[in-house]
Amino acid sequence: MKYLILTADYTSFLRDEFDEDFEYLNLNLSPDLIERLEEWHDDYLPIIQLNSDDRLKISNEIIKLDERGIGLAKEIKLQVEEVKVKYFSEGLLKYIEC
Repeated sequence: MKYLILTADYTSFLRDEFDEDFEYLNLNLSPDLIERLEEWHDDYLPIIQLNSDDRLKISNEIIKLDERGIGLAKEIKLQVEEVKVKYFSEGLLKYIEC
């Protein structure tokens, strides 16, 4: 069983909770899903550096990005056997059920 976290982190968008050497390419995700994950990650990166006040000003954008991210997390679950995926919102700085 793999325990993954989808998050718009500076270094990667998908990591294993217990395996520091994890490579998402080893999951054999579809090229389409990888492309959409990369696009979502690129769209989310500018938000990471914002302070709390600036994040509040663009809360609608954060909500839309989180909705996309949750949908992508669900797709990962469908494409990978024996996997659990958590979603961490970098905009809200908390886990969101997916």
